[in-house]
Amino acid sequence: MQQKARALRINLRDNVAIALEDIPAGVGVLIEGLDREVVIALHSIPFAHKIALSSIKRGELILKYGVPIAFALADIPIGEWIHEHNAKSYHEARRGGEIP
Repeated sequence: MQQKARALRINLRDNVAIALEDIPAGVGVLIEGLDREVVIALHSIPFAHKIALSSIKRGELILKYGVPIAFALADIPIGEWIHEHNAKSYHEARRGGEIP
């Protein structure tokens, strides 16, 4: 039986879930919350960090709690760890005048 980990999708609009434990690369991640599905982690994802639930194109919004929290700095595939290396904070961009 393949090892599984867990993550939580908070809002139906979210395109990310939050790791409920450290997730090793290659593991199937059971997404809990408003629905249940399995996503394969492409990289190790630390506890409380985000995993992509859908493909996110460069420049697209990353949604958590049903609201924008970041922009994708590169194309992000399903199962990818989302953090500072591939996302920029929506709130920092607003403070910096990059978006209205």
